[in-house]
Amino acid sequence: MMKAIQTFISGYRLVPENYLESLRGSGFFQTLYQVFQAFKQALDGFITEHINPDIIRFIAAEEIKIRDALESIAELTRID
Repeated sequence: MMKAIQTFISGYRLVPENYLESLRGSGFFQTLYQVFQAFKQALDGFITEHINPDIIRFIAAEEIKIRDALESIAELTRID
């Protein structure tokens, strides 16, 4: 997952021309904040679409393993 996030960050491309008007009107710090917000929104979208489903699948698989292990223990310790 970390590699996928690093790849996304490395591949993210800022288009400075999109911020020229903001730079002229709002100044450097406000424009910098807008650039940060655009990057954060893109990263959040990537995580939501690509990383979260992987996490959910991993958790589901681990829950199955835990359930199976507990059922196995219950079978071994069951008193007839």
